[in-house]
Amino acid sequence: MRRRKRRLTWKIAQGKRGWSQRTVWDARRASFVVATVLVLQVAHPTHPEHPLSLVVCRSQGRSPWYLLTAETLATDEQAWQVVFVSMRSFQIELSWKYEKSELA
Repeated sequence: MRRRKRRLTWKIAQGKRGWSQRTVWDARRASFVVATVLVLQVAHPTHPEHPLSLVVCRSQGRSPWYLLTAETLATDEQAWQVVFVSMRSFQIELSWKYEKSELA
């Protein structure tokens, strides 16, 4: 059995350029930003038989997003779909958090 070296997530993507870029809406800052997306194939150290895709979304002025999915992503369009689903999901979670705090 081949043993893989364990690395920190941000080090895996360090120095790698994005596959494509798009202008996306940043709801927190209420402005458009240019973001890039990159997909890297990774494996969990204890389950190397299950391939995972690490989607890295970067933009100027904010921390990169590291999204891990069990889907095998081959194109930048698939990567953007993962990013947009995560953005929408995060907005829904914030909405639920706000509603719960208002209703005590």
